[in-house]
Amino acid sequence: MKSKIAILVHNLGGGGMERVAAQLSTILYKSNYDVYIITTERLTNKCYQYHGKVITVQSLNIKTEKNEFFKLLHCIDISKKVKEVKKNISIDLTISFGQEMNFISFLSNAGDKKIFTIHSCLSERRDLNRFMNSRILMHIYNYIEKVVTVSKWCKNDLESVYGIKKQKIQVIYNPSYPQITDRKTSVENNILVVGRLQDVKRQWHIIRAFSEVIKVIPNVKLIIAGDGENYAYLKLLVRQYKIEKNIIFLGFVQKIEEQYNKAKILIFSSESEAFPCAVVESLSFGVPVIAADCPGGIREILQFNLDKRKKIKKPYITSCGIITPKFDGKKYMAIDTLTYAEAQMAKSIIFLLRNEKLRKNMEEQCFKRSNDFNINIISNEWRKLIQEII
Repeated sequence: MKSKIAILVHNLGGGGMERVAAQLSTILYKSNYDVYIITTERLTNKCYQYHGKVITVQSLNIKTEKNEFFKLLHCIDISKKVKEVKKNISIDLTISFGQEMNFISFLSNAGDKKIFTIHSCLSERRDLNRFMNSRILMHIYNYIEKVVTVSKWCKNDLESVYGIKKQKIQVIYNPSYPQITDRKTSVENNILVVGRLQDVKRQWHIIRAFSEVIKVIPNVKLIIAGDGENYAYLKLLVRQYKIEKNIIFLGFVQKIEEQYNKAKILIFSSESEAFPCAVVESLSFGVPVIAADCPGGIREILQFNLDKRKKIKKPYITSCGIITPKFDGKKYMAIDTLTYAEAQMAKSIIFLLRNEKLRKNMEEQCFKRSNDFNINIISNEWRKLIQEII
């Protein structure tokens, strides 16, 4: 008889964590498990490709999530409904995505075994719910079967900051696309940005740096894939710089492959990134990455082994791209002078676009590095872990 596995996630669209949940549903479905995806939001056309039966449970308190007391009530209410679903299906194992879903998985115990997953640099995030991020609550992670996180940085964070036992934690990287070996580099100077338009992603720093790049390379294009609450602010910034013709907002893109194929460089600007899917995917398309330094897996992905306590003071060239100084995260307008970090990112973009030989060499290195995140390797790691637990 097939084992029944539940994937517990808010939804299947919008971010890297949700994309990994969708990818995992396919991995498990093809591995001959019965897959049930339990969501707290109804699926829309903005969702990633998945496999399995989707079951949506919702709470009457869902609109009061910003209040921590009502957030707790919301979790308790959702947990009761999730527990009922688990019992009716006789779920053997639940894999939950993110802190809130991990907490709900714990509260909805129905005799199922549990894997919690962490996709954030928890100790660095100031925008996460304080209750869910408390060290006291995180103690429950020591009482389930396994905690899967997506980078060595995050593993150390869980151990040293939150006191989760070393033997409970396993690192499984986010998978890349199958390697695109027949890629033909675009002749156009297209720069790609992929990610939700939220404060933690800090895309305004990219736009400000890009305003300097245009002055040197007028035909350059910035393509932004993603949507979110900062859309209006970013559009305003573009209008202030009068660079509308050079920047394209695509909104949410379900199939991003075409954009990677058109890009010469991927730009990243986040406050923190546990293990960004966009960067890993970019490598599999042979697209070098210019990323502002931040806590998490950026250095790990780009093969840059440097003491995390040491700050990047000037652009550092790696085999797969360039790491630039960390952004300050402050929101600026076009009248404000570029910060040092923004100016260094602008110089790095210009440098890489003007040095085609170096950029082509980086393309080859990107292909090689992406092999470490091949979906077959990642799939085998998940299968092995689940077999051990079940």
